[in-house]
Amino acid sequence: MNLILVVGAPRSGTTLLQTLIACHPQVCTAPETHFFARLTSAALYERNLPPLFPRPLPPTLTHDAAEHYLAGRSRNPEQGPAYWEARLPAGDPLDIRVVADVFFESFKTDARQTTFLEKSPPHVFFIPQIRQAFPEARIVNIVRDPRDVVVSFNRMLAKKNKQPRPIHEAAMVWERSVRAAAGQDLYTIRYEELVADKEAVLADVYRHLELDFSPSMLEHYDAAARDSVRDDEIWKQNNLAPVNQAGQGGSRSALTEPDNALIEGLCSAGMQRYGYDCTARAPIMRVLAARIAFASYRVRRLLGSLSRLPWQP
Repeated sequence: MNLILVVGAPRSGTTLLQTLIACHPQVCTAPETHFFARLTSAALYERNLPPLFPRPLPPTLTHDAAEHYLAGRSRNPEQGPAYWEARLPAGDPLDIRVVADVFFESFKTDARQTTFLEKSPPHVFFIPQIRQAFPEARIVNIVRDPRDVVVSFNRMLAKKNKQPRPIHEAAMVWERSVRAAAGQDLYTIRYEELVADKEAVLADVYRHLELDFSPSMLEHYDAAARDSVRDDEIWKQNNLAPVNQAGQGGSRSALTEPDNALIEGLCSAGMQRYGYDCTARAPIMRVLAARIAFASYRVRRLLGSLSRLPWQP
């Protein structure tokens, strides 16, 4: 199948963009699979942050490894290794492109669907690996004002009954995602422009993807939204509602002035790159302390991961 990837920082509108592209009759999609991020076996990989030791995609998988990998990615209890054993072609090992194609084909619901749309925000950190194995893949990156992203990120955690992340950690998730995308020459759109004039922006996106566009395709939004989100992803249920500008700019009113300034201080390079106003001035020492705290957080995660590795004497 043809392959489209939607990437970006979490809470930047990746699910919305996925749904709008999946309205096209030739496109099928699925909830986030993290297919490529997990396939790289990147050492010490933490979701939504770049891996400390990235590795390339394996060119092949043994038949047994492919069966178990797809069973783990499908999230369907009825699609265990035996299910994939019957669908994978004979041969051992199997080319990774063949394994991916079998997996993507499983989401087809219409014979016209010749393209699979994979949307997992962390794939922004694995673009070189993906392009090496799938050079023809088309990738769309979406960015959103980091101040809105930080607020939305912690509201998402609240819906999961999890503790909010410190402002500087959530801001650095955005900064690292945007930095990774900036170095990969990706086709990029802004969330704010998409919700303000979705048909005009979508026409350009579809043109980039070499898909024809008609506003009437958006009549299939409800069905595409159900394909894009799992039932248990309650933090994404607003994606089932019509596209609107309610979340544009309003979220940042929940931030204090010092926190707003800190986000701008940490994310200023990316904000300027994509045309977001950046006028607040956080004290340099506070920004430096936040960067040190974030680096310390990553070191602690590294040491924790190392302590769980099965070391052999």
